Amino acid sequence: MLKTPENQVTVSKEPLQTKQSTLRLEQGVSDRLQKVCRNNSICREVLIEAMFEYCEANPEFLSTVLNEAITKNDYRQQVANMRRAKSMMQKFG
Repeated sequence: MLKTPENQVTVSKEPLQTKQSTLRLEQGVSDRLQKVCRNNSICREVLIEAMFEYCEANPEFLSTVLNEAITKNDYRQQVANMRRAKSMMQKFG
């Protein structure tokens, strides 16, 4: 993908190379993301790519998104640690 001076994405002449990956999303976020994609006839992957590229081109926006991501990540880590501790207590009494 190439950027024009106005930060618009233009289609590259290069062959498209993709990599398959699995995303684990919160149920509500996944549902809302899917709805936006259906309403705009695009796939989730393309929407996520576009959002990431927009963030890269707009550092002030990237900073806001990263702060939110760090908060969400910390929460997920806490939940995972609680589940692990609960499992260990059940397993070892």
